[in-house]
This record gives sequence, structure tokens and C-alpha cells, in this order.
Amino acid sequence: MSEALRIEILSPPEITNWDEVAKLRFEELDRRYRWNWSTPSERDLNPQARHILAYRGEEYVGGGRLTPDETPGAEAGRWLVGRFVAKYQHQGIGTEMYRATENEAKQQGATSLILESVPEPETIKFYKKRGYEKTGIKEAPNIDGGVVECTVMVKELTNVKA
Repeated sequence: MSEALRIEILSPPEITNWDEVAKLRFEELDRRYRWNWSTPSERDLNPQARHILAYRGEEYVGGGRLTPDETPGAEAGRWLVGRFVAKYQHQGIGTEMYRATENEAKQQGATSLILESVPEPETIKFYKKRGYEKTGIKEAPNIDGGVVECTVMVKELTNVKA
């Protein structure tokens, strides 16, 4: 029987395993989509950011980031969900990370969450099942100088219990 999943929510200065976070991002996202997410970004290091880290025993198995949306003109209370990745699929890791993310967002005063996802049917289905609605398509730059198409999705948090 596998060990229970443990979720930690940390601010940037509390994270001691950036190398481990970067390695999983590279293995699961950079390699596949040619993004450069293996080093901490400005949003990763934002003092208001909250990082959701998932562990099975001592093994880091997934994580993501929650950050206030500081885009000019962004509505008050909107937070960005980003850089989520799980090492294993169909084991409840993503579900537990998103549950923790939404609860933390609510505690931080968020009223809605916005995310940009790769447009894979299974990934979009995962988010829709959790109440996210597709609002558009966006192109994101990759490390080859090209672009990756992303699906933009939003979730209102008025019914989420903290």
C-alpha cells in the first residue's frame, strides 16, 4: 500500500527543494511542450505566491503555484493558478492539489481563479470536472522561439468552502 499524500503550502522563502521542483517541471512539461519552467520565475518568487507541494513519504510527486493576478486591468480578487504538474496520473494527486489550492485561494481572499492549460482533452476534462470554464485560447512562447497554444479557463470561487 502506498503512503498517504501530504500537501504543503509554502511561500517562496520556505521552499528548500527548488531543484526537485524544477526537475519535475522539466521532465513533465518543458520536455513535452518546450517551455522553460525549470527555473523559478518572477511569479514563482512573488512574496504573495503560495506553492502547493505534494509528497508521498519523502518523494516529491507534484506541485503548482497560486499567485495574485497583477496583470494591468485584472479584476480584484482574481488569482492565477500555474505550473501544476503531477508525477503520476490517476492517483488523486491533482485532485488533492487543486482542493488545497482552492481552499488556500479562498483564505487569501480570491474570488476567482484563472489558469492556462495545454489543450489536451484529458487535461481540459480534469479542469471542467472541477468547475473551470473555458474562456479562450492564448499562445505562450516556448524555448524554441515558437509558441504553444494554451486553453484559458476560469473558476468562480463563491461556492468553495475554505
